[in-house]
Order: sequence, then structure tokens, then C-alpha cells
Amino acid sequence: MVKGRSNRLSLRALTSALADATAFGSRRTGGERNRFLAQVGFRELLTYMTLRFLASSDIEHSWAARSVDPVDVPAFFIDYVGRVLPVWLESLSQAANGEYSANAATPLAEHTDMVTEALSGHRLLLANHALLLAHLGDLAAMGPQVLLIVDEAHQLEDAATSALSTVLDYRAVVNLHADLDAWARSARPGPGRDGVRTAAGNLGLLLDHEQFPRAAAQVFDARGAGAGSMIGSRTVTLASDYAGTSGVGQVRTLAALMTRLAGQCKALTGSIGAYLSENRAVMDFFETERVQSLLSATGQVTSFSDAIVADINDIIGRALAEPDRATAPDHDDSQEDPEDDPRFAAEEALETADGGDEQDDDQDRADTETRSGEPVDPDAVPLGDLPPGACNRVVYAEELEQLRGDLRHYKFAITSSPIELGEDGAWQQFLTTFARTYYVSATLRVAGRWDFIRTRLGLPTGIATLALDTPFNMNTQAELVCFSDFPSWAEQSEGSMRTVAHQLAGYAQQSLTAVPEDDPAGRGGFDGGAMVLTTARSTAGGIAEYLATELRRRGNDTPVLSALVLGNRRGVREFTDPGHGGGFLVGTRGLWQGVDVADAKRLRIVWINKLPFAPFAAPVIEARRAVVAERALAAHAEDPDAAATAMYYLPLAALQLQQAVGRLIRSERHRGIVVISDRKLAGATALRRAYRRTFLGSLDPGLLRTDEDTGELGGANVVPMT
Repeated sequence: MVKGRSNRLSLRALTSALADATAFGSRRTGGERNRFLAQVGFRELLTYMTLRFLASSDIEHSWAARSVDPVDVPAFFIDYVGRVLPVWLESLSQAANGEYSANAATPLAEHTDMVTEALSGHRLLLANHALLLAHLGDLAAMGPQVLLIVDEAHQLEDAATSALSTVLDYRAVVNLHADLDAWARSARPGPGRDGVRTAAGNLGLLLDHEQFPRAAAQVFDARGAGAGSMIGSRTVTLASDYAGTSGVGQVRTLAALMTRLAGQCKALTGSIGAYLSENRAVMDFFETERVQSLLSATGQVTSFSDAIVADINDIIGRALAEPDRATAPDHDDSQEDPEDDPRFAAEEALETADGGDEQDDDQDRADTETRSGEPVDPDAVPLGDLPPGACNRVVYAEELEQLRGDLRHYKFAITSSPIELGEDGAWQQFLTTFARTYYVSATLRVAGRWDFIRTRLGLPTGIATLALDTPFNMNTQAELVCFSDFPSWAEQSEGSMRTVAHQLAGYAQQSLTAVPEDDPAGRGGFDGGAMVLTTARSTAGGIAEYLATELRRRGNDTPVLSALVLGNRRGVREFTDPGHGGGFLVGTRGLWQGVDVADAKRLRIVWINKLPFAPFAAPVIEARRAVVAERALAAHAEDPDAAATAMYYLPLAALQLQQAVGRLIRSERHRGIVVISDRKLAGATALRRAYRRTFLGSLDPGLLRTDEDTGELGGANVVPMT
């Protein structure tokens, strides 16, 4: 099992933090390399990590001792230090600090365990998607005999997009300046240090004057105004061939400041290099290591800034020179009727990826109908070529949290991501690197077809496919119920949440039972529980609160576990605990996949609040949908927007629904019911039939019941609540 750099312990970081911590209590110079050293809990974590590393004597314990993954740290620390634990651990990772090279002049070099060493030292490797893409060269060097099996391949597009994106995080710039300032206090005096101080001072002026964050705030205001814009969580497109040009002046100002930032970091790289040349002969190993890490950090900010600015200039420059190139009009999110705007033709338009607040207009024009009123058949829509010179990148900015204090502490990031993987050079390299590659997942097909995943991953049309039958009998093990008369989540959100709570509380009274104290297996807690999977944090919080209140009103002591409060890992751990688990577990997208309740008695219901549409206005989603529409337009499709929704937007949600439904039946012993409380699956219109064909048709056929009147497969699963 190979962990990535962000989850691997850096001996360089651990050693420097320990060195600074030894003198922390008696004299504080302000030159500490880890900003968390002032916290007693962090120093105790350092001590634990050191003792665990020293005590590791076999492969299993050494593997855990070299990990900064929160799952490999005793649960005590999660309760003891709270939610900052992942941040503290990340500050000790190889991703944040690098690592000693194999030939470094320190005895610690022989104890390092970098990703490249792990890859070359084993024959069978288990790694996540991001690590695979980050180390293509290392894997390719193993030779043509490598057999690559990509599990959970339905997530590969997202993982590849993340790995192939360039991200400039403003927090990293602020931290870089703080690190430079701390280092300069203890650096060797001389012209070299003076040069670094001057260059760092120029960077400090940029930060002190708050020009960079102010320009970012103005971009968010210009590009993210209107309904659904919550300050502190806005995400806006800065540059895309498929977005309008409103706010282009603010975007150009931001790009100019990024160019200035890159120039200052280049100057810092030069001055730090001069300091290194001036003092190399007298510097010890640890001094050299620290200077090298500063060089790496300044070089990274420079390269990221330059790359993002180049993408912005490429897109905006052509958009202004050729106005017709901007295929998507400027838009005003504040309009009262979103149905008037084709961007909002799909339902669930503005919900965020892992549980942002949803704003569902609940319109029935999901734009899967053509202008003639007939639903789009994805198989009948050809796709053409994009215009010459189209840019395959979308640049966007996102706020990371609410602003606290002055603008210097404004937390935001600017990202440039690929739109189509098949048009990305690095992705093409990946596809041709390995002679034998298998893409594996239980949820690769949409409505029984491979076209969607094959297109999204840029795979050849002739690639071999194989679908294996499930070992489970879904016809007898599970029942699928879709409520046709459930309240509208858009128009009656409070009523919808209360309805879920009322239904589940009634279920608890009738079917959810406490495990007897004399259980022969020594189990405790409650059997027959439910997982409630929602698409928004506000929905999850509301359902959990209403359900707990209703249960208490009825005198029922069944526990309600909120993943918003406990976190996903702890929530699942509490729910599956043999001694006291069960009850109700309520959460958002983090529970939709990767959760396995092995005890078949614990779980009997998976309740999905509504169809899991992706955030419609998210820059990457918006750009990808627009590209499909552009290709459909090039092939003279009757309604390109409807084609894009049918060929991209709905299948994307269908894959997510498959994952959520799959939480229920995990073995031949599991039994239960899947409830989907979304009335958009009901109705006799062509649009609603298209919904059922895409969403229900992507589920296991054993779950589907045929409507006796219409003969529609899945039609009998849609029933009223009464």
C-alpha cells in the first residue's frame, strides 16, 4: 500500500520541528520552522510521532510509523486536539516539506521512505489515483511488464482533473513570506542575507498593501454576484472559452498581480541562490536543507503563477480579439426565473459538491427535451470537432472560508484545470504509458452502456469491455422505492426535511430494535438502522435535528449520528461499532461511496433525499457541459444544450446515484430498502420517462419492477407515500 507525499512523514520536517521544540520553552527566537509549535498538543504529537518511529521494528509498524494520514494516528488525538489534527499532520508531510535525498549527508537518509523508493521496492503496489498520475515516470521506468489495475475507475476523471490542475493557494504565499521572515532572523549575516531580506521585503509589501487579495475580492464580486452567492464560499470562472467576458478588467488586474508575484518569487529564488553560494562552504547539513526548501517553495509559486497567467492570457486574449469565440453569454444569477436562463435549464443548479446549500428551482425543464418537446436520445446525437485553437483549460477562483480579520488573511485559491481529459497531453501520456491497463468499478455503465465513461476518460472506442454479474440477488435482497408525491425540495425544503424525519421516526418505532444485552456475539447498540444520504449540508443538518427532536418527543432513545458534527470517519465508526453502534447516520456526499457496513443487521434502509446532480455552476462542470454542447452544435444537433444535459450532466449524476444505492447490499446476508424521496422520477411526460431511463436504468435490474399498465421497467418502483 503506497501512500502519496501528502500522507507520508517527512523526516526532514520532524527533525527540524524537534530541533526548534527543544529550545521552545527557554528561548523563542521567532525562527521556528513550524507555525504550530506554540501549541502544547502539537508538541505532544511530535513526541508521539518520534517515539512511534523509533519503536517500529517490522514492516507493518514501520509503514504506519511513516504515515501522517489521520487514520494511522490513534483516535485519542482526534478527540484530544480536535479538527486541527489533519492540518498539523499535513505540516509534517513530504508534500509540505520534501524529504532528505538518498545521498544526503545525514544518517537519517537511510531511514527515509519516499514514494519513489516505495514504488521501486515492491512488486505489487496499491496506490490511489492521484499518486499514480503524479508518478507516471517512476512507474513507466519499471518496464513493459507492469500490469495496471485502476479500481474505483468511476472516480478517475475527478482524480485526474485534480492531479492535472495547477493551483495557486494564497495561504501558501502568506506562509512562504512568514517562513522567509523567520529564516532571515537566524541566517548568517552578509550580503547574501541582505539580498534575501530585500526581496522578501518586496513580497511583504505586496501582502501588506493587500493588493492581491483585494483584486481577488473584486473578481468574486464581479463574477459571482447574484442569487446563490454566499461570501466565503464563492467559486467563479476567471477564464474559459465557454464563459462570458464580464468582469474581464478585474480578471486582468488579478493576472497582472500574479505576474508581479511570480517576478518577486523569481527575485527571491535568485537572492536565496546567491546566499547559498556565499555560505555553502560553512553551512551545515540542516542549514543547507532549510535553504533548499525555501528555494523549492519560491520556485513552485513562480511556476504555478506563470502557468495560470499564461492560461488566462491565452483565453481572454482570444475572446477579446474574437468576440464570437465566447460561446456562453454573460449571465446574471439574480434573475427571478432561472428557467429563462439556459444555464439553469437543469434542475439542482447551484448545489455544492460536498454539501453546500442547495438552491433547487424544481422546474421540469431539465433541458433534456429538444425544442420539439421530445427527449434527447444520446445515441442519436453525433459530436463534432471544436473550433480551431480552442483552449482545453478553465481557470477559476474559489474562496476557502469566511474572511476573518484584514484582507491579508483572505483565504482563496486560483486553479487552472483541464476540461476534456482526452485533449490533455499529460493524460494522453498516461493512456500510452502502460501496455496493460484495466479500469475496474461496479459503477462504470450508465443505462447499461459504456459510452459515458469511455468518452469522459478519452479511451478508444474499441477498448474491450466486460460486465460481470453481481453475486447478490437484488430481486430478493432489496427493494427500491421512489416517492412520487414527496414535497418539493425547492419549494418546501423545511416540509421535506420534516417529512423525512417523520417517516424515519415512525420506522424506528416499528422496526428499529435494541440489541439484547445477552446477545451471544457480545454485540450492543441498535439493529435495523438507516443511513440518510443528502446532497447538501443544510439538508443533512435539518434532517438530523428534526429526526432527533421527533424521536425524543416519542420517547425513543435511538441515536441520531450527524456526520456534520462527528465527521464522516467518526460517524461511520460510531454507526458500525459492535458495542454501541446503529441507529441513524445522516450525512452528505462523503458517505455516498466508500462506506461499508459489514454487519448486515445494523443497516436496513438507505434513504437518498434526492437525485445527486453535480453543482451546475461549478466552473469545471459548466465548462465540460458547454464543450459537449459545442461539439453537438458542430454536428448540427437540433438542440445542443439538451444534448449536453442528456449526454453529460444526467449520466454524471446517475453514476453518483449508483454509488449511493450500493451502500445497502454489501454481502449475501444484507437485506433492506432504498428510498429516493425525489418526485422528479414520477410522471408520464417524456422528460420524466427520460429521467427514469437514465437514473433507474443505471441500477441493478433486480431492483426494478415493471409497471403493469405501461410495461415500463422501473415504473412500478415509483409509488406514493401512502
